[in-house]
Amino acid sequence: MSKRFILVLATVLSACEPTSPPLQAFHILDVAPLTQKTNESKRVRVQLDTDPAFLVDYGEPAARMVGQPRMVIGPHSLPLTYLGHGLLEGTVEPLAEGNYIVGVNLGDGREATFATPYVVTPEPPPEPSPDPWATYDFSRIEPQVQGQAFTVTITVTVHGQVESAPPYQGTATLTVYTGGEEIFRALVPVKAGKIPIEVIIDRSGDDFVAKIEDAKEEQAFSNAFPVAPTKS
Repeated sequence: MSKRFILVLATVLSACEPTSPPLQAFHILDVAPLTQKTNESKRVRVQLDTDPAFLVDYGEPAARMVGQPRMVIGPHSLPLTYLGHGLLEGTVEPLAEGNYIVGVNLGDGREATFATPYVVTPEPPPEPSPDPWATYDFSRIEPQVQGQAFTVTITVTVHGQVESAPPYQGTATLTVYTGGEEIFRALVPVKAGKIPIEVIIDRSGDDFVAKIEDAKEEQAFSNAFPVAPTKS
């Protein structure tokens, strides 16, 4: 067999070998979500109008991707997991504040960018602790006698108290009414727990009510109680 014949035969055989068609360009259809805070990670999904390229080995049970798809956000690159039908997913770790161009590299030589930037916003400042406040509850007031001192006991519950802050201390006004008329008033210091207040009512009647109210308009009322006249 002549060398010329061998050369011609090799040329014919190489022309008959199958060639892979060039890979088509692709587009990023969607990226979601497109925002995160500087102090958080986000699981992000990317929708493409194509799928990564696969190599098929008929001796293996499954095909394998030509390359590892990656998402590029600014200077950062992260691997993407293929979910099927052009959908990929990856985790974006905490980033500095700013707007980032999003791109996808399929690992097979194809790349594309998304028109909308990925926005990283600052971590929100912590919510300020509310000022502590108090609520009140009267112990039952029994029938009393005109002109004789008796004790009104009020349980004070403090809310919003920060452990490192000084104990709550405030003031409130205790008043006693009968028939809509105020007949007793006293300014009392307030702290958490039970506070006893000495009261003297110089009037008799069947329907007296005590009220406590502070500057934040937190208030409470006692039960109605009678005050008997002083025995002569």
